[in-house]
Amino acid sequence: MRSLILVLFAFPVAALALGEAPSAQMRWPVEEAQKRHVKVVRAERTVRFLAAWRDADEARREAAVGALQAARAAGTPPERAPDLAALGHATRLLVGEPAERAAAERARFLDRLDFQVWPGAFAAAAPEDVDSGGDGQAPQDAPGQALRVRAYRLEPDLYRGPVRLRLVWEGPDGASLPARSEPFRAADFDTPGLDLFVRAPRAEPGMWSLVPFVQDGELWHRGSPVPVACIADLDAKKARLMEHPWPWAEVDVPELLERGLRIANGSPPSVWIDAALAEGRTDRPAAAPLPGYPDGWHAFGVARAEDTSDVDDRPVRRLVVLVRTEESAAGFFALPEAAGWIDWAQTAGVELVALEVEPGEAAALRARLLREIAAGDELWLLARGDASWNLPWILRGGLEGLRGLVRVTASAPRVNVDVPGLVVTEISAPGARAGTQGGPAELPGTTETEFLFLPTVHAADLGLLDPVRAFFARHER
Repeated sequence: MRSLILVLFAFPVAALALGEAPSAQMRWPVEEAQKRHVKVVRAERTVRFLAAWRDADEARREAAVGALQAARAAGTPPERAPDLAALGHATRLLVGEPAERAAAERARFLDRLDFQVWPGAFAAAAPEDVDSGGDGQAPQDAPGQALRVRAYRLEPDLYRGPVRLRLVWEGPDGASLPARSEPFRAADFDTPGLDLFVRAPRAEPGMWSLVPFVQDGELWHRGSPVPVACIADLDAKKARLMEHPWPWAEVDVPELLERGLRIANGSPPSVWIDAALAEGRTDRPAAAPLPGYPDGWHAFGVARAEDTSDVDDRPVRRLVVLVRTEESAAGFFALPEAAGWIDWAQTAGVELVALEVEPGEAAALRARLLREIAAGDELWLLARGDASWNLPWILRGGLEGLRGLVRVTASAPRVNVDVPGLVVTEISAPGARAGTQGGPAELPGTTETEFLFLPTVHAADLGLLDPVRAFFARHER
């Protein structure tokens, strides 16, 4: 899929076994990097859905929930994430698009595409060369930087007709500059897709977006913006980064700048670029990769203050978030409530860590390693969506120090552990009412299980922090 990549770097086996962080000389294998990029694409679009949900009225929310439920195939568990077309359809309804337009075939086709820009950042222009609008065409003596855009299909789609694609740059100040417009066939976007070339805006430093549009008669459907950073002194900063890597982004930033893969801190990853490239940057971000966990876990979170246990003579309190299959651990900290989670963890002296857990025996293996890492600590688990299905494997051998279990789920296997529990579930559950606690006995739970009902389990991303914080406070020693 990456025709320009001639040399691929793989992790040494020893690094994977010992859980060492990859250095600037190591690189993600391209298949793994691409997999992580796709998770970030989903994170970006989930954040857009949640932002639209937050601002929508009840009628639009009901329409969006109906669209998500209608797109769910028979027998598909509610925890399974909707495909990108269904998520895009629901987002369009939330922002007020008419139902027929939001469900249009070409809109769904557009929502299944990804536009991967590399380099994933471009250099800022000198003040006298900055574009001021107009037709966006740079004069021949000062063209904008050439960027490659790989356009390809992330999910299968039945549409095979003509596609009129338009790419537009949108700036932080609302400026809009045309980048490219051209007709294609839908089949052109089949894997590995096609390469387009555009010129970057000649702009001052800031975050830009490359926005795709697809024509549908007299209408143009708008797709998901692709974040692309405009950075002052980019070449000098890149050289500094290679010489003195910032450890929290020494792999992710080169992937973005050299391969166009957005695999860094959730959504958008470009917020890390300026920080990583800043001269003399050595401090640890509030949420970052955590040491001490095997590399394949992609542990990401908020480290506990070093002196917390010495001050209050209590064991380390660790809240482990098991993310959904389609999520990245870093993506959890891109959600709208991320700042609140980070502030709470730092204030409460809790190590907050998000983990990616594969199903089956892989989950059981990680549970054994988690028991070793968390030995003697207070452990709280929060399983999001289909991660709840892995709990029987994780809990099979018992987890010493487990104090509480939270599940964001509408259906999950019964777990029998003698700890307090909280289940956040959909209001479609029998006998449930939105915003209520307590619930029907047939829902699987733990001892002392409480229930919180929301319109959709995905809405928990906007309303989960407060009930979890209260649950934690009620049951901590």
